[in-house]
Amino acid sequence: MTAIDAVAQRLTPRLLACALALLAQAARAGDDATAPWYGLADLPRPGRAVQLYAPAAASAPAALAFVQLAPLGTGPATVRCCLRPQGRAQTADEARASLLGTDDNPPPALQQRGARAPAGWRGPALALAFAGRDAQVDTLSPQALVIRWPGRALQLKVTQCLSREGVHVRVTPQGGAPLPERHYYVALGMDVDPDCPADIMNPAARR
Repeated sequence: MTAIDAVAQRLTPRLLACALALLAQAARAGDDATAPWYGLADLPRPGRAVQLYAPAAASAPAALAFVQLAPLGTGPATVRCCLRPQGRAQTADEARASLLGTDDNPPPALQQRGARAPAGWRGPALALAFAGRDAQVDTLSPQALVIRWPGRALQLKVTQCLSREGVHVRVTPQGGAPLPERHYYVALGMDVDPDCPADIMNPAARR
């Protein structure tokens, strides 16, 4: 064995370890470049179909965890399991929910799809549905929470409030690669006491 061969044998395990570390780092970066699937869930009273709302390009997995958002002030938020999408997604042209945007940054097309709620669920309520049952939720205030996943830098900040006739839900990805915010609006069909600050109701406002 030459001296060069001996050096190569000693270096090979180190090079392999470095390569594996770089691959793992690249995989984590890829995970944080795209958010897990998430969308707004409209959970009605028992006997009516759940509706999921998400941009048209998104493809929902077979089972979704969810966190109840509204009614507001109903206690600490917890991750629940599971909503199960059913049927085909269709354009949400006349749906109760919509995505808001601006002239400079129009929202993506919104689709809706039916889903089955877990046994024993009692609505009505709004929820954020998402992939990954290992997610954790931190309540920041009665109007804000953060959803995060173990091992990922990316997390979702969810801010919610009432305008005069509906509910605003803004989902802001934080950490990892920059991703666009989604601003959902859900019409309630009745007047309520508004509690939205101007920066939440205004889609152009930066948070």
